[in-house]
Amino acid sequence: MTRVKETRPGSGKPHHNAERADAMAVNADPPMGGTLPLEQLAMGGYRMATRIFSWYISVWDQLAISGTPFPAVPPIYLRHRVHGDGSLGGFLQVGQRSRQDLEAALGRIGRRMSDFSDVMDFGCGCGRTLLWLSELAGTTRLYGTDTDAEAAEWCRRNLPFATFTNNRPMPPLDYPEGSFDLVYAISVLTHLDEEYQCRWLEELRRVTRPGGVLLLTVHGPDRVRGDLGPELQAQVHEKGILFVPSLLHRGIFPEWYQLTYHSREYVEKTFARYFRVLDYIPLGLNAYQDIVVLERTP
Repeated sequence: MTRVKETRPGSGKPHHNAERADAMAVNADPPMGGTLPLEQLAMGGYRMATRIFSWYISVWDQLAISGTPFPAVPPIYLRHRVHGDGSLGGFLQVGQRSRQDLEAALGRIGRRMSDFSDVMDFGCGCGRTLLWLSELAGTTRLYGTDTDAEAAEWCRRNLPFATFTNNRPMPPLDYPEGSFDLVYAISVLTHLDEEYQCRWLEELRRVTRPGGVLLLTVHGPDRVRGDLGPELQAQVHEKGILFVPSLLHRGIFPEWYQLTYHSREYVEKTFARYFRVLDYIPLGLNAYQDIVVLERTP
């Protein structure tokens, strides 16, 4: 598999920068009231500045991908939404590691990604993981869907080996029943409250054919201990799930997309209402999130 080297000066190591920064803001008290006009202006200026700056960064991007199989990579402002910073090398390395970790999770149940005929990346963003699945396109039909219309459109224009759609915040997806035999979702349930989570688990059951496999990631016990203070940890232990607002998401992401933490017991009990739980892998995704391996039962 291709190794990615960072060539742009000042890039950081690949990690979940946004989520780690979010975690530091979880225990802070949010300001009173809604988003202030000054905040709205600041966010508008931020978006404009990143788009202008992306022209300059694109020069370094072309150098960085010159030794890779990728004809194009997402612009910095799209990468930032899923990666937390503009580092192209980090973005690609995390995508590569995610692909490897998904393969490792499937290996624990005796499967490989190439065994499946219809694979969906649920919450694909701008293709961070799907970029590394392109070699499967000859035998496997690849799909991606995301609520970010701009990211989905970039994928549609630049990643011809897969089919992309823009889904709404709530089900249904624009796919018929039993469309996929493998579904994976990286950093999706880590941001949804319980209502959204259960609605989407039900919908993923609908679009997965019987016998199909799902790989879903969660912020499990290790993240609970590492990210939350004693009071919030106690809430996770009591309720099994905790949805908390992130100050860093204010004005950038909608209110329904914040930070979510799970206990393992809650996951294994609640997810079992929709699927058979085959495995639970602590820190199985990028040594940061837990992977839940599920099977769609008849």
